Amino acid sequence: MSKPLRILVGLGIAAIVCGAYLWFFGVQTFFIWETRRVARKEPIVWITPVQLLDSSKSQAPGKQLSYFGYVFEVPWDDIDQERTRVIGTNKAIIVFRSGKLSHFGVVRPTG
Repeated sequence: MSKPLRILVGLGIAAIVCGAYLWFFGVQTFFIWETRRVARKEPIVWITPVQLLDSSKSQAPGKQLSYFGYVFEVPWDDIDQERTRVIGTNKAIIVFRSGKLSHFGVVRPTG
């Protein structure tokens, strides 16, 4: 077998191996590559979580709300009833007169 033919066969085998790798692992490789690129670009993703220094509950007056069977408290009590909306059976947009807005949604299990 001549030298140019051996080079072509070697390149053909390399192309088949690369194609098979991309067929089976291309998407996973892309996501790993993209994740590493984002990590180099945004160093905040490397920060390790730490224990909160103060985990006490705020004693400031707020408003207790109830939507879709869930009860929670918000730190503001100036709810704008005219602009607050319940959308469908799983989403509530709560608007406050101070300009703040809270979105509450429930994801029901399917199946």
